[in-house]
Amino acid sequence: MGPGFSGESKAALPLYDAAGLAAVTGSATNATLQENGWKVWFRVLANDAVQGPGIAKYIAESLKPASIGIIDDASEYGKGLADNVKTAMGSATVTTETIDPKAADFSAAVSKMKDANPEVIFYGGYYGEAAKLSTQLRDGGVTATLVFGDGVLDQAGYADAAGPAAEGAIIGCPCKSGDQAFVDAWKAKYNEDPGTYGAEYYDIANLYLSIIKGGAADRAAVLAGVKGAHYAGVTKTIKFQDNGEATESGAIYLYKVVDGKITFETEVK
Repeated sequence: MGPGFSGESKAALPLYDAAGLAAVTGSATNATLQENGWKVWFRVLANDAVQGPGIAKYIAESLKPASIGIIDDASEYGKGLADNVKTAMGSATVTTETIDPKAADFSAAVSKMKDANPEVIFYGGYYGEAAKLSTQLRDGGVTATLVFGDGVLDQAGYADAAGPAAEGAIIGCPCKSGDQAFVDAWKAKYNEDPGTYGAEYYDIANLYLSIIKGGAADRAAVLAGVKGAHYAGVTKTIKFQDNGEATESGAIYLYKVVDGKITFETEVK
């Protein structure tokens, strides 16, 4: 199951491919991974070429800003997603900036956004830096609506860590929590909601188990089972295209931080 991240996938998949080891990710979303020609790689959710325009569609139709600023963390994932949002937003993009995620001080980005004064700021990156960036933007007097991608969908890592600075932030994700029966069962067992991508990886685990129960006893048989999958999971019916992408992967789900809690907002297709 995995790899979990896009950069990790790019580094590890040549090894898995050479070994004939099926690798199904439920969270690596870079839009170019499917172009590498790997024979063992599969993805059960939408990539950033779908997520970026989906988030941009929500921004344009629901927030209706006259201007937007774009920030990324220069990572395989963050820059790729930010570039997709930038392209989709077109002339509304008035300024862009890249931060060093290892830095503690994002004042250059804060100053650039404050000077440009966009109505919305989109950040492509992960929750740790998003929490710091949100806090520094608010402390710097920036009042723009903050919008993020799936790398920020984490209650403790973003909403709790950023505190008041996270209030009202919008977070897009090609992931969802699964059907209500799954959510209820998870909460009954763990006393918390499923984590980000929890339902996707639950589906992947059960996909593998169904293939093994069906008689697959080696890597080649498991790989064949994944390629021919038609598995009804809690997130979707899992089937794959020849390039490893899921056949059902078009929806993007938007969440909003309300009273400090990440709350489902709407779905964009």
